[in-house]
Amino acid sequence: MNILEYLATEFASFDEKPFNPVDSAIFSQFCMVRAEGVVPALRERSSFLDLGTIVENLLSPARSAVRFADALRAELYPSMFTGLDPHRVKENLLALAASPRFRDMRVRDYLSLFDTDRQTQFAAMTFVHRKDFAYVGFRGTDTSFTGWRENFNMVYDAPVPAQEQAVRYLEAVALRLPKRLIVGGHSKGGNLALYAALRAKPAVQERIERVYTHDGPGFKAGTVDAAEYAAIRNRVHKTVPQDSLVGMLMDAPANLDLRVVHSSDRGVQQHSVFTWDVEGDDFVYVDGL
Repeated sequence: MNILEYLATEFASFDEKPFNPVDSAIFSQFCMVRAEGVVPALRERSSFLDLGTIVENLLSPARSAVRFADALRAELYPSMFTGLDPHRVKENLLALAASPRFRDMRVRDYLSLFDTDRQTQFAAMTFVHRKDFAYVGFRGTDTSFTGWRENFNMVYDAPVPAQEQAVRYLEAVALRLPKRLIVGGHSKGGNLALYAALRAKPAVQERIERVYTHDGPGFKAGTVDAAEYAAIRNRVHKTVPQDSLVGMLMDAPANLDLRVVHSSDRGVQQHSVFTWDVEGDDFVYVDGL
């Protein structure tokens, strides 16, 4: 079973079955939806309008949160889905809108930034379950040349602008969210989620229950020290496929618990969470790796 099949068959509410790593991977893929004009904008979006940085959803209204079904707009489909697997990102959206576990959740606080000069591609949004918890999700790399250049910049520069924006976003949105926070993302989005959790103000950091990084790369050597990581180490859940490339790049904080997921594909295709095997309410992990 993969995450799309999980969406089609898991009907339990979050009261019946708590939030799990598969749920996080699903939200990380909705973050690959270009949601301008669909998901309400972050109120503080104008404060991200730095020199040279374009806030792509600057004119989007900051209205009430929406459900996944509100994103089912066929006229927007040609440009709505991004990343390495846009077809399955679309399937993910359709399944979320139909799922009794997810369809009543609210999506809000969308922010999308682009800066060719500073080589920045950043997007984030927040998913809220009643007054119980919120998931703050960060987008991975899109298909833009700027987004891929930013990935390479992470090797020799820290922090890159997207990492700084991730901290700013988390601190801004946390003020209006339920106390329980979950943070996550896939690929570069996982790196941003972990960096934001590490560098958030203590009042925000202490509210974070879990940080999910799905095959997210590490950091430039020396970016994170042992003391910083110790503050959240027990709350970090990092998953990589058995032939991981991206998730093993650069330095990882000491004593990081790494969970190896079985993928149904080979080589670089394993980077896609849509190829990861699911059993019950968790991924299928590979023993001894």
